[in-house]
Amino acid sequence: MDTHKIKKDSLFSSVFPQSEPVPAPAPAATPQPHRPTVSEDQVSALNKKIELLERNIVGELQKKLSERAEVPPAPPSPATPALIAKITEMDQRFREFQDKFLLGAAQMKNIEESKISARREIEELLKVVREQQKYSELDRQMHDQLQKAWSRVEEMEQRLIEAYSAASKRPAEPAPHPAPPPAPAVSADEIAAAVMKAVDKRLDERLRPLEELLRKVHSKAERAPEDARALA
Repeated sequence: MDTHKIKKDSLFSSVFPQSEPVPAPAPAATPQPHRPTVSEDQVSALNKKIELLERNIVGELQKKLSERAEVPPAPPSPATPALIAKITEMDQRFREFQDKFLLGAAQMKNIEESKISARREIEELLKVVREQQKYSELDRQMHDQLQKAWSRVEEMEQRLIEAYSAASKRPAEPAPHPAPPPAPAVSADEIAAAVMKAVDKRLDERLRPLEELLRKVHSKAERAPEDARALA
C-alpha cells in the first residue's frame, strides 16, 4: 500500500497517470502464496532514489530550457534577401507606374482644356472676321454712293461752266425804252463763284453724314485685326 502511494505522488505519476486500482476479485478458495515482506529501510531508500531521480530530471529540463532560450534565432535562409529585393523592385515599379498614370491624366486634362479654349478663341475670331466682312461690304456700298455723288457734282459743275460760257458769248440786246437805273455791276465770275459756293455748301450738307459714317466704318475695320489679336 505504501508503494502505491509513492508511485502516485512521484513525478512519473503526472507524465504517465495511472488509473485507480481496481479492487481485486474475491479470493478464490485456493490458498495465497507467501509474499516477501518489505522493511521500512528499503522503502526509505527507494523514496530517496525516486526523489534524486526527479531532481535530476527537473535539472536537466531546466538546463535544456535555458540553453534553448540562449540560442540566437537561426539566420534567414538564402532565399529571403532575394525575395525582399524582388518585392522592393515590384513596389518601386508600381510607384513609377502610378506616377506616370497621374502625370498622363493631368496632361490629358490640360489637352482637353486647351482644346476648349482654342475652340472658343476660333469662334471669337470667326465672329470678328464676319463683322469685318460686314463692315467691308458696308464700306464698299458707301464708297459707291460717294463715287456717284462726286460724279453728279462734276456733271453739275460742267453744266454751270457751259451755262457761264454761253452767257458770256451772248450779244447784248438794244433796250427799246430808256434803261432803268443801272444795277450794281456784278461780273460773270462773281456769279459763277456764288453759284459754286452754294453748290459746295449744299453738297457739304448732304455728304457730311456720309463722311462721318465712312470714318466710323474705317475706324471699326482698323480695330478689327487688333481685337482679333487680343482675343488670340
